[in-house]
Amino acid sequence: MQQTLIAEKEQLSKRSNHIATFLCAFLLLISLSSFGQIKLPRLIQDGMILQREAPVKIWGWAAVGEKVVIQFNGQSFNTITSDNGKWQITLPAHKAGGPFTIEIDASNHISLKDILFGDVWLCSGQSNMEYPMNRLTDKYANVVAKCETNYIRQFKVPQAYNFNSPQDDYPSGSWVAVTPKTILDYSAVAYFFARDLYKKYHVPIGIINASVGGSPAEAWMSADALKEFPNYLAEAEKFKNQSYIGQIQSSERKASSNWYAELNQTDKGLQSRPTWKDPAFDASSWPTMPVPSYWADHGLGEVNGVVWFRKEIEVPVSMIGKPARLFMGRIVDADSVFINGKLVGTTSYQYPQRNYKVQAGVLHSGKNTFVVRVINNSGRGGFVKEKPYQLFNETDTIKLIGNWKHQLGCTMNPTPGQTFVQWKPTGSALITDWRLKHAQGNFPFIIAQLPNYMDAKDQPSESSWASFRNSQLKIAQTVEKTALTVNIDLGEWNDVHPQNKEDVGKRLALAAEKLAYYDKNVVASGPIYKSMSIKGNKIELTFTDCGSGLIAKDGKALKQFAIAGVDKKFVWAQAKIEGNKVVVWNEAISKPVSVRYAWADNPAGANLYNAEGLPASPFEANE
Repeated sequence: MQQTLIAEKEQLSKRSNHIATFLCAFLLLISLSSFGQIKLPRLIQDGMILQREAPVKIWGWAAVGEKVVIQFNGQSFNTITSDNGKWQITLPAHKAGGPFTIEIDASNHISLKDILFGDVWLCSGQSNMEYPMNRLTDKYANVVAKCETNYIRQFKVPQAYNFNSPQDDYPSGSWVAVTPKTILDYSAVAYFFARDLYKKYHVPIGIINASVGGSPAEAWMSADALKEFPNYLAEAEKFKNQSYIGQIQSSERKASSNWYAELNQTDKGLQSRPTWKDPAFDASSWPTMPVPSYWADHGLGEVNGVVWFRKEIEVPVSMIGKPARLFMGRIVDADSVFINGKLVGTTSYQYPQRNYKVQAGVLHSGKNTFVVRVINNSGRGGFVKEKPYQLFNETDTIKLIGNWKHQLGCTMNPTPGQTFVQWKPTGSALITDWRLKHAQGNFPFIIAQLPNYMDAKDQPSESSWASFRNSQLKIAQTVEKTALTVNIDLGEWNDVHPQNKEDVGKRLALAAEKLAYYDKNVVASGPIYKSMSIKGNKIELTFTDCGSGLIAKDGKALKQFAIAGVDKKFVWAQAKIEGNKVVVWNEAISKPVSVRYAWADNPAGANLYNAEGLPASPFEANE
């Protein structure tokens, strides 16, 4: 998985020191084809937040040569539309506050109401930025219940793409203030980020949520920037042909449809009478396997297709006639869950946690038949470990882990590959590209480093995730006006979408306080590697951002330091803190030349922090 958090200046503002983008941003718009009466882009509408203390551009379309007049705050501004019907008026800088009204006149009249001036942030990138609060309602129930404020508003950019040229407008979108209902559609990370900034500065915060799960950095770059990367540019050129895109999409839809049709036609569980979801079906001869686990480890091997699971559950009288909740962890890849033959929930892909509502009347006294039909598209199918598997209500909880009956419904080849057209390059040089295209100087970028993920390893080894984190670190150290947040203690080994979005948002807010709000007193980062020196058989490391001092978080010996000699074979090292330095060594290596810290997909136990509780970034240092 590629993930990066970066910040771009939002086009409503000229003030660079308050605009940021998280992850890789992608602004794709749909053009207006004709102009008559005055029209405005989706971003400019009731409820919008405009950038404070900076000139603000208001633009739109009208008839060619038409006079457009804006009345705002007792002042009048006017212009004449150009030959293509476009017009633009720049309003003078205004301090934070509101609400205000903007009146616009041409051959028609538009009144924009409830306008605030504050700080506008573009929050963008991949799925962990896209991840909405509606998937975290259990974890953040109190947050959702108490979140209402008119001074945090989100504009959610619809996902669309265009490979030929930048477009003039979004096909949809509106500014929405946060309430217990609307927050469910907010980016969770972006909300927590905005909440902390508003809490500290009491300035309205506008969020432009432009994120696309899984999208690589090159998908957000202009054609000019891709000239430096010929392979990406060549691919982008191919996708300028809409017919080519249509052929790909049509072919892939057909292949997918055929795959699922064959799967359903050959699934013995569906063809059986009674079907395998029916409580009347006799599954007593089926073998068992533990849930959670993967069926490849329990006799079926590496097969794709459908596997059915059944379990008889004794439900107490206290749960009968009442609604309940069902957690089925995470399942690879898709599932349909039945209780007593009734469908209670289904999910079509592996990443969401299964959180289903069981209506009153579904459960009955005595034994209840739980059935899970699992479709595995490729790789290892089954149930992800260390996730919640339980049936519960306010008073009772029934654990669902343990042995389940299982049976193979059908075997299939892996599903055909899919071309994610919106991920292809359209136009790393991303930061330079955005700064150049927006012509607003070196505005801030905040980079969120990859969290910990996957199995922890007991020996030093190579890691693509660690390499990517190191690249993110180097960008923050070498590119002007950028900041890095470290998240290696906020992930989950078994989930690429960790649920702790609050602390991610908090750390991003800290970075913004220092980088964009120029708060000199805030400790915005954990320790960042600066330099090394070799002294005999030891390597001495110096750090920036030590805050009130370096600490081992758990009070024990430092962990996750590895050292190597000229052969570059890393072994675990001893390490100790000396002031704002760390000394690293291994008695078996007399001439060390390299050291690594937290160099793993999941650097479990990494415990170098500053006294403010922020973790040190993983790094590699060489002589």
